[in-house]
Amino acid sequence: MTGVVTLDGAPIVDGAIRFEPANGEAVRTAGGAPISAGLYEIPVKQGLAPGKYRVFITGTQSAADQRSVDEQMNQPAPLRKDAVPAKYNEKSSLTIEVTPTGPNQHDFTLSKK
Repeated sequence: MTGVVTLDGAPIVDGAIRFEPANGEAVRTAGGAPISAGLYEIPVKQGLAPGKYRVFITGTQSAADQRSVDEQMNQPAPLRKDAVPAKYNEKSSLTIEVTPTGPNQHDFTLSKK
């Protein structure tokens, strides 16, 4: 499964996407992947079983949210603020359906509004 994740038209620079079975269906497996430069991929071998899933997305939106290696070496790490609104992560109502025949590309166009 693959996809693109944007927030207000810009790719999520660094983040994560998680899929949990909708309605608590225990027969399906949860899964997730890192988001890098707006892209995520879950290899077929690690893919999700067919069914409906709730989607949770977190991440930073711009390179300005990242710190250089020099900054990381010389200063304590600051708390990173998630650029993605709660309506897409802890309060997410996003859902997808994974089908057995694919192609299972799920893109997410998020908005801060």
